[in-house]
Amino acid sequence: MDHRTVLAVMLSTAMTTVLNNVLVAASVHNVLYYGAKGDGHTDDTQAFLKGWNAVCADAGAPTLLVPSGTTFLLSQIIFSGPCKAKIHIDGTLKRPNVVWESNEQSWILFNGLDGLVIDGYGEINGQGLSYWDCKIRNGGSGHVKGITFEHINLTAVYNPIIIDQYYCPNQVCSNKTSAVAVRDVKYYGIRGTSNQRIGINLRCSQSRACTGIKMQNVIIQPASPGQQVEAYCFNSHGTDIQPVFPAVPCLVS
Repeated sequence: MDHRTVLAVMLSTAMTTVLNNVLVAASVHNVLYYGAKGDGHTDDTQAFLKGWNAVCADAGAPTLLVPSGTTFLLSQIIFSGPCKAKIHIDGTLKRPNVVWESNEQSWILFNGLDGLVIDGYGEINGQGLSYWDCKIRNGGSGHVKGITFEHINLTAVYNPIIIDQYYCPNQVCSNKTSAVAVRDVKYYGIRGTSNQRIGINLRCSQSRACTGIKMQNVIIQPASPGQQVEAYCFNSHGTDIQPVFPAVPCLVS
């Protein structure tokens, strides 16, 4: 084997290694691959959960992709960890126009996640009801950190932006505070309308403050003419970069 052959083998091996590293580092799990229809009528909840489970089992830097040109009808869904991943939304997520029988009326919930990023240029259509919440069960422990919500459009939803450490779905909770540490939660480029007066609600534990909250280019307007939208804070700390509306009193510009 002459030096040219050796060089060719080395280059081929190097290119294969780089390509494999790129594929591992940026693996994309399209929800359509897991049976989602995206027709706006079929319930795609189970397909999303299958895709999410695959993402959480991925050792690389996985992304759950919601592709453009599609509308996915989702019932109540919980994205549970442990999992460090990204959800990229270019299509539309649509909530059924129903009232669920359970006490929990939130639509999309996240649990046990570290470093979650949610971005894209799609739309979250709550049909006038709650969309997703960062809720911490009353009396829980651990941490919620490094979650990013980015470039999300909201249409007539309740709780557009909420951190709630007093979450008690069954109204029977023995502890009034939470031992969960919430930090480094970021909201970038969030636009939309709220169906309730409190459009930004940062309600953190009296015993453990939320820290490192960041907002930039966040505009939440009232869904109906004549309504007002306000922000509420309790034991929350962070920064904002204008424009941010409504004004969030606990964030420093």
